[in-house]
Amino acid sequence: MCNCNQKRTTTNFGNQISNQSVAKVKLITEDPVTITGNITGRQYAFRYVNEINLVDPRDLQGLKGMHNLLIL
Repeated sequence: MCNCNQKRTTTNFGNQISNQSVAKVKLITEDPVTITGNITGRQYAFRYVNEINLVDPRDLQGLKGMHNLLIL
């Protein structure tokens, strides 16, 4: 049977954050910052004070030394 009318789709699950395994990180200073995760290479942009972003837990180790971020 031919599937000529169906489009092919591809999905890359390797670089997506699972809803079950996320960490919340909060910007506690007024200076905006964009950080690239050491493991995943994902960029996390914190634009304003008290903004909370979901971060892949594999990238947390590189964020722990930053004085302007609070890991929740």
